[in-house]
Amino acid sequence: MADVLATKYARALLDLVVPLSAPEHEAVGAGLRAFRDLYAASPELRRALDSPAVVIAARRRVIEDLATRMELGDLLRRFLLVVTEHGRLSRLPHIVTAFEELMDQQAGRVTADVAVPTEVTPMQRAEIEQRLAEITGKQVRARFTVDATLIGGFRAAIGSTVYDASLRGQLDVLRHRFQTVA
Repeated sequence: MADVLATKYARALLDLVVPLSAPEHEAVGAGLRAFRDLYAASPELRRALDSPAVVIAARRRVIEDLATRMELGDLLRRFLLVVTEHGRLSRLPHIVTAFEELMDQQAGRVTADVAVPTEVTPMQRAEIEQRLAEITGKQVRARFTVDATLIGGFRAAIGSTVYDASLRGQLDVLRHRFQTVA
């Protein structure tokens, strides 16, 4: 989980989002990610919003303007204003991560970091997610990365649990068995 401060902000946002509908949950999450990406991509924006030399009224105007241009909802606009006023906007990437984790917990979803030897097709992605869902009993959202050291199969990490369905993992198990028998 993300750091404690980020989790506090994320939990506060989650408390405001819970009464909303599922599409509104997704809209808040998407808007939050979009703002985080814009903030991360623009050094000028970060300087303007993070600098104590810039008066809070000017920072508020920037947030208000961006929220309007990005068509962010009122709830998210107000949240970003609070985060900015408390000088915590630099923690936004961590807040977003914590918010997504809390939303997933609430919805009974888990995130799996899946390593595969080569790019996989959408059908293969769906099959891997389905297999992991069967194992965990939860809805799985997978983040795929290519790991050329894998020979075949995949390796998935969900929290601190690793599911190794790779050929390399199976070969390592066999090697260990042969070494303990000898």
